[in-house]
Amino acid sequence: MSNERFASVWDAIEDTPAEAEDMKLRSKLMRRIVLPADPADPEDFDVTAEAMDRAQKVRTLRRALGLSTSECMALLGDPDKIGRAHV
Repeated sequence: MSNERFASVWDAIEDTPAEAEDMKLRSKLMRRIVLPADPADPEDFDVTAEAMDRAQKVRTLRRALGLSTSECMALLGDPDKIGRAHV
């Protein structure tokens, strides 16, 4: 086992610097993909992957603080604006 250090995981696992750079760009793009709204649900909206991560963190924090969903929404403001994609 080597103690070699890499700038990114892609540099470590890809065979060439070009392949590593390609994977870096692909992973960056994947973080921007928007999860589209359900066309059958008029109240649904597009959400980014980052927003999904933030929502999970808010849920974890809410549960740790022992707050109900409505109590948490009252503290955070308008829940319909949290996580909306700006595309």
